Amino acid sequence: MNNTHTLVLLRHSKAGHAATDFERPLTEHGRETARLQGSVMARTVGKIDLALVSAATRTRQTTEYLHYGGLEIEAFQYERSLYANNNASATLDLIREVDEEADTLLVVMHEPAVSELALRLCEPEDGAQILTRGLSTATFAWGTLDVPWKELHTWKLGGLVPPSM
Repeated sequence: MNNTHTLVLLRHSKAGHAATDFERPLTEHGRETARLQGSVMARTVGKIDLALVSAATRTRQTTEYLHYGGLEIEAFQYERSLYANNNASATLDLIREVDEEADTLLVVMHEPAVSELALRLCEPEDGAQILTRGLSTATFAWGTLDVPWKELHTWKLGGLVPPSM
């Protein structure tokens, strides 16, 4: 454990259609985009200690393809609440419960919560204005914080990384 944490917020990759919204799988394009973003994320933030992943099919598949792209993820925790309670406050509460042993945390989730949370964590000088349009599919925002997870209120925005394809 170190004194600085890294938080990565990722919107799932492009999904197709299914009988229910919860079961929507990734499209072929979505799978390839997630794989490529896995490579980018590995170069940008390194190994992920813990991934909190919405239990929906498209978020689980996104996480799987991030791994295929070379992103090392030490532990996974599938959270139905990231789907059912799709809001920034509920997600922030979940993050604040993360064990301090996790230095780098990835949260794979849905709109509108992913954009709302990224914006909420930003200080105005960190470029919050770039987040006001929302995170498109497979885009991730990442930042650092120098406080325990349970004290998370703001981060130092490191970047907003849309897919390059």
